[in-house]
Amino acid sequence: MGFSCWHTGCHASVRRTHMNRQTYRAFRFLVVSVVLLAAVAVAAYAQEAKKWNYKGEVQVQTGWGRFYHGDGLVGSGAEWGAGVGVKPFSGRLRRLGFEFQANRLGVSYLNNVVSQDGAVTAAVGNVLYHFSDSPVQPYVGGGLGALRAKYTHIIKGGAVFGSNEDYVESVNADKMLLSICAGVKARVFRGFAVRPEFRVYDTTMGSGYNFSSVRLSVGFGYYW
Repeated sequence: MGFSCWHTGCHASVRRTHMNRQTYRAFRFLVVSVVLLAAVAVAAYAQEAKKWNYKGEVQVQTGWGRFYHGDGLVGSGAEWGAGVGVKPFSGRLRRLGFEFQANRLGVSYLNNVVSQDGAVTAAVGNVLYHFSDSPVQPYVGGGLGALRAKYTHIIKGGAVFGSNEDYVESVNADKMLLSICAGVKARVFRGFAVRPEFRVYDTTMGSGYNFSSVRLSVGFGYYW
């Protein structure tokens, strides 16, 4: 029994160390992103007088996010994704764009009682409005999509009244989602740009329980 408790304690300590490293990596990512965006803003400022009228884009993105089930935090982690987009119009509608994004968010959470681990994937179509034709283009957008959440929820033995065994619940659900986003597309040099973005996903419009997620990402894209 003593060895079992010692082993469990060591395992929890290792998991906590892993979570601390994840938090540190997320913080480091945000710091590096801020420095990068500052450098991009300086570079783009010199091109401010020029126009940037592209018709299509492809991008990859990486970032960090949190995922919630109702009001409860399921976990946080790194995000990876990719997308394509078009700005098909000219004239007064030239700043209107359409895009499709797909991404995956790894989520994990650990305390002395609860452990949660899994992943959330999403596919979203957005309509974007850009506020400028310059090499630095702030934008807002919104759209609809689908979200799949798959994770394991564990309550450690002894924390559930009347039981010394772990309580384990697996969640595997698909929901329709609403997407709201805001960001900046900043051209670095001809054909290439960076795209920091903040997004909120929510499934309130569906029936049953609600999922939601907040994301902060940086995309790297090719524009033509």
